Amino acid sequence: MNERRRAPRVKLETRVMGRVRGSATVDIVDISRGGMLVRSQSPLAPARELTAWLPTGDGEVEVHAQVLRCRAHTVKLPDGRTAGLVYDAALAFVNLGADQQKALETTFLRGATKTAEPSEGRGSLSGVQQRGA
Repeated sequence: MNERRRAPRVKLETRVMGRVRGSATVDIVDISRGGMLVRSQSPLAPARELTAWLPTGDGEVEVHAQVLRCRAHTVKLPDGRTAGLVYDAALAFVNLGADQQKALETTFLRGATKTAEPSEGRGSLSGVQQRGA
């Protein structure tokens, strides 16, 4: 598979739950300066723009992102049974300002561990709202 990312992904060490369209939770699988991969119980429509509130040391930072793609897959239990369906959505940040970039760098990217496998890291959004839904 060709690497499409302009910036390396990083693995997150914490997990904080958030909301999508007011109810569902979304976890950050990995994050970079250009975007993030999120996992949700419901699909996110490609080409849609999202507003996300990410936790920082000083509260939270609001970022805008566009859904590039969303793929469904099953979650397997250790015994091989299927636990359910989840959706992985690739998001590209849109028009990040200097303050937003600094907050992302300070909170998520500085000193983080790089990962080549998108399913290894786990963190999450403190809130997500889909625009135009």
